[in-house]
Amino acid sequence: MKKVFILLMAAMLLLTACSSNNQNSQASTDNSSNTETSAETGAETSAETSAETSKEESSSAETSAEESSSTETSGETETAESSIYTLDDFVGTYGAGRPGMIISKGEDGSAMVEIFWSTSAAQHTEWKMSGSFDPQTLTISYENGVKTVIAYEADGTTETETVEYEDGTGRIVFGGDGTATWEDDKEDAGKDMLFTNYSTEAVEAEDEDADFYNGVTTLSKDEVEAFALLVKEAYLAEEWDTIGNLIAYPITMYPEEEITDKQAFLDYMSDKTLTEADAQKMQEETCTNMFMNGEGICMGSGQIWIRDVNFMNADFGKLAVIAISGFDEK
Repeated sequence: MKKVFILLMAAMLLLTACSSNNQNSQASTDNSSNTETSAETGAETSAETSAETSKEESSSAETSAEESSSTETSGETETAESSIYTLDDFVGTYGAGRPGMIISKGEDGSAMVEIFWSTSAAQHTEWKMSGSFDPQTLTISYENGVKTVIAYEADGTTETETVEYEDGTGRIVFGGDGTATWEDDKEDAGKDMLFTNYSTEAVEAEDEDADFYNGVTTLSKDEVEAFALLVKEAYLAEEWDTIGNLIAYPITMYPEEEITDKQAFLDYMSDKTLTEADAQKMQEETCTNMFMNGEGICMGSGQIWIRDVNFMNADFGKLAVIAISGFDEK
C-alpha cells in the first residue's frame, strides 16, 4: 500500500512538471509570436512611413521642378518679349527737317550713326559715331562722336574738312514707331529734333502713294524718283553735260560762284572730279522715300538737292537740280 502511494505521488509530480513545461513552452511560443508580430508590424509601419515620406519628397521634388520650369519659362518669355527689336529694325535713313541721319550696321555688328546738317549752300556739318545697341532700352550709346564741318576754299575748288572734336558722347533713342531722338551730351545739337525713319514699314506702306512728295511737288512719286535716278546715274558717271541740262540756273557753286547757264557750268566742271567719299554717299542713295524739307529733296547726304521749281507757281511740276557738290580738282 505504501508502495502504491509512492507510485501515485511520483506520477502526479510527473504530470505537474509536464504541465508546467507545456505552459512555459506555450508562453515562450506566444512571446515569440508576439515579438515576431511586433517586429513585422514595426517593419510594415516603418516601410509605409518611409514610402509615404519618399512619396512626399518625390511630390515635393516634382513640384519644385515644375516651379523651376515655370520660372525658366517665364524668364524666357520675359526675355523674348523684351528683345522684340534688333538693330536691323532701325537701320535706315531718317529726317528731322533740314538735318538727316543714317543708321547702319557695321561688320562687327556695332551700330553706325551719321548725322548731317546742311547749314547753308556752302557748308554742311557731319557727326559720325558708333556704339552698341541695347534692345531693352532701344538705345544706341556712343563715346566716340566726331564732328566735322565741311566747306570750300575761296577759289571754290578745294574742299576743306575741319574736325571740331572727336570725343562726343550721347545716345540715339528709338521710339519703336519709326521715330528717334538724339541726346547729344557735347553741345545738345539734337535738341528739339524728332527724326522720322523713311525706311520704316509705315513709310514703305506709302510706296504706292502717288502723292508721297506732295509737300514739295505736284508730281507723282514715280516721276520724282525716276528723275532722281537719272540725276544719280549722271552724277556717278560724271556726265556733266547731262547734269547741265537738269540744273535750274542760276546756281551757286562753292563757295559763292554764281553759274548762270549750262556752258558756264561745263567750264566750271572741266577740271573737277568726284571725291571718293561723296561718290560713295551717292552710290548708297536708293532714290526711294528720299528725305525732303522746305528746300526740296535731298540726295545722298546733301551732295545733290532737287526741287520742283514750279511748285505753287504753275499748273505743272518741273524738277531741277538746285544744289550740287562733292568735287575736287583732278
